[in-house]
Amino acid sequence: MSIEQLRVAFQGDRGAFSELAVRHWWRGTGEPLPCPTFTSAIDAVVDGRADAAVIPVENRIVGDVHGALDALAAAGIAIRITSHVTVPVQHALLAHDGATLASVRVVRSHPVALAQCGAFLARHGYVTEEAWDTAGAARAVAESGEVQAAA
Repeated sequence: MSIEQLRVAFQGDRGAFSELAVRHWWRGTGEPLPCPTFTSAIDAVVDGRADAAVIPVENRIVGDVHGALDALAAAGIAIRITSHVTVPVQHALLAHDGATLASVRVVRSHPVALAQCGAFLARHGYVTEEAWDTAGAARAVAESGEVQAAA
């Protein structure tokens, strides 16, 4: 008899920090379900496409994750928090082959990641552009071919 995996919704693309939390917490028994927004991750639980959701509510550097808290408040249903997990975050600046710190002009990422790296980004004079997800921003930069863009 096989054990059916729990479907666990998270906001972001594959590779997002929330997916890492799913994989850490469920250790192979949870199948990550990527969703474009915090609201859509919550909706996946409400409509039965997912059994649970991982929603980041606090970041130790920048504080509350407002978009996540807003989505939870707007859900209009009783949300039961069953546990919490801390995911160590290490950021890297990702760009195309041959790019240097000096050749990069714009950095795209999730607003929380941009805030976490704010001092570094400002020190290098990078223009920042918000994206819906760190992993999604990396994918978009890789696919764009923009040699002056990074994620």
